[in-house]
Amino acid sequence: MQRARNTTINTILPQELLVLASSHEHYEMNRYRRLALRFLPFNAGISRLLEALATECEQRLHEMRVACERSGTPEPTLTVSPLRERYTDGSEKHFFVINVAMAATVLAEALNGEHQSLRFYRQLLASNATPELHPLIATFIKQSQVQCRILEESQGQWLMSAPGFSRSA
Repeated sequence: MQRARNTTINTILPQELLVLASSHEHYEMNRYRRLALRFLPFNAGISRLLEALATECEQRLHEMRVACERSGTPEPTLTVSPLRERYTDGSEKHFFVINVAMAATVLAEALNGEHQSLRFYRQLLASNATPELHPLIATFIKQSQVQCRILEESQGQWLMSAPGFSRSA
């Protein structure tokens, strides 16, 4: 007799899904705004890119509000706690990016954060029990994939042109 596999599928109700997604986007928006501010005195171009990614988060929040209106689902209410960042780039003493090595580390962490966001949305899609929300979450996955690609390309281009940066650093 074969053993039955544990195939329990966890599903999330629409309101729960929207609360999770909304909370996540608020967190991501704050994270990108903080990163944009950190880069402002060091590299205005990267700062503008990170601010544009924060604006994308705002757009996704708007799309969620519209989805709530269309489906008659109450708009999620949440309390967003202040962003607490763990600095692993040696910047405990410096909020602003102050050198090329720190910039490279912060950009790598920004990319890692976007990869985590992509995994989050894939998990939401797998747990979604509401067909009406499927296209919305699928769109968020595509947007996150694009944001990963943008960050990867920007990081590569910036590192190639950064004065004093060595790949062995």
